[in-house]
Amino acid sequence: MPERIIHLSDSERVYVDRYPDACGVCHQKVYFSRPFSNATRMNEESPGNVEVVFQCPALDCRHLLIAYYLVPSRRGPYQLSSIAPWRPTPETFAAELVSVSPSFVEIYNEAKAAEEMKLLQIAGAGYRKALEFLVKDFCINEQPNDAKRTAEITRSSLMAVIQTHVRNTDIQAAASAERAAWLGNDETHYSRKWKGKDRDDLKALIAITVHSFTTALKLRGYMQQMPEGKK
Repeated sequence: MPERIIHLSDSERVYVDRYPDACGVCHQKVYFSRPFSNATRMNEESPGNVEVVFQCPALDCRHLLIAYYLVPSRRGPYQLSSIAPWRPTPETFAAELVSVSPSFVEIYNEAKAAEEMKLLQIAGAGYRKALEFLVKDFCINEQPNDAKRTAEITRSSLMAVIQTHVRNTDIQAAASAERAAWLGNDETHYSRKWKGKDRDDLKALIAITVHSFTTALKLRGYMQQMPEGKK
């Protein structure tokens, strides 16, 4: 991709490696033909980082964006670093799961937003919290009128709930949730036990657990709608 020229004033210009190729608000892939206005240098007395204003060309968006360019370490164009604002893209889940555990959906998407904003030290802890709400809400939903069981699940540790309640209903969900809990604990503790495993593995195991729970909830709905065969 050829270098682009950015004007700092009528008499000064710099070269940048590229324009943004997507909007941080609507997330559509768009083509920016030129900046919305002249750029601003962050340090007027020496070659500093540059901020450039663009406008999303999508007719259903048209938001203004700031592209941040870093001063090159060697001779060459300024490098596009990031754009703002950046609105995270929420993960969507099946309606059956959302109905049972809306807190899981909210916490998971807050963790995802933190990860997209590079707040990596807190994103993993958020995913771990989301997992606990998912598992406990699912188990409580199995027998919602059993107050004693609900109280036990509420006060028990995540691992105890997985081993006592999930394992009795879904071996696959128990296996994935248990391993997700292991990795989730690594995200919240001072030292890590699982070398070579990271936040992506945690998210993959949560996804397997979500799939197992969603399948169970959908099947439960059909069994309630179709309790017996027709004669």
